[in-house]
Amino acid sequence: PAFFQHAVDLLALRPDEAVMVGDKLTTDILGANRAGIRSIWINRHEMMRSDEIVPDYEISNLRELVGILTKTK
Repeated sequence: PAFFQHAVDLLALRPDEAVMVGDKLTTDILGANRAGIRSIWINRHEMMRSDEIVPDYEISNLRELVGILTKTK
């Protein structure tokens, strides 16, 4: 979480104003979740996940971001 908090601090954002899009549950999504940042898991290979790390959104390609980002402004 410290890395993610540092990133939002550098951008002069609050965690609730940021979104993390990543393909690794154990680093990208878990870190964002712990830092209070919305998380979007890009699951290009239809991998299964457990309920241990839960992203706010799951997509299979980047085109799906537009719909999520426009509705969560």
